[in-house]
Amino acid sequence: MSLKKAAFKREGTPTVSGKKTDQLGVVQFVLAKISLNGMPDNKWTRIFENPPAHDSSTFTMVNPTICDASIDGSSIIFKSKEADIDSNVKLIDTYLEQVNKRYNSEC
Repeated sequence: MSLKKAAFKREGTPTVSGKKTDQLGVVQFVLAKISLNGMPDNKWTRIFENPPAHDSSTFTMVNPTICDASIDGSSIIFKSKEADIDSNVKLIDTYLEQVNKRYNSEC
């Protein structure tokens, strides 16, 4: 009997769920949300939110604007400058592949 492997990926386009402004009303960053094609278990979520620091060959998510990415059910919430959402989503897509690979290698 084979175990089903994790293959989480983004579904659809990101939505903005909030904005953080400074005292003058200038937008500092937005909270963006992307949906996943399923709900990850706790182990997958831990790998996503806490990649092994010593494993830079597997994990390349180094963009500081999305280091606060977290899993919320079957969605990912992350901070981004509004102009950078699309490029950050592409980076998250790549990161999802890396997390899937790491998770599947440990199962």
